[in-house]
Amino acid sequence: MKQWHSSFQWQRGVSLLEVLIAVLVLGIGLLGVAALQANSVRNTQGAYERTIAVVMVDSIIESIRSNPNAAPGAYALNECAASGGGLIGEQLTHWVGRLQQELGDEVNCSISFADGLYVIEVQWQDTRQSVIADSAIRTAVML
Repeated sequence: MKQWHSSFQWQRGVSLLEVLIAVLVLGIGLLGVAALQANSVRNTQGAYERTIAVVMVDSIIESIRSNPNAAPGAYALNECAASGGGLIGEQLTHWVGRLQQELGDEVNCSISFADGLYVIEVQWQDTRQSVIADSAIRTAVML
């Protein structure tokens, strides 16, 4: 006598529903990876801008140190508005131009001098973040 088995026992392959669920799970995973990649690119750009700001602050500090004969406070600068002529005026104009080129026209910078201490501050907007944030680097140098 022949024995009858249920149709589920003899089923082979994968049903369409199982395939759809597998594709859905894979799609959700790939969306998560894409979101992580986008976040990584944003953070990398922010780190690049901070690095540029630090390098630019270091470059103006080296310019100040390389000119020991300059009058005290000769490198003072308000709101990224370089004024004056001569070597110091050219250095400040070039420095401000590079800041604006690298960090955008919205950059704000200042160099103040008091009691033999230069304070250099650079501020810019990090527009790549989900919320527009102000970023700043502030360095003090005693000469």
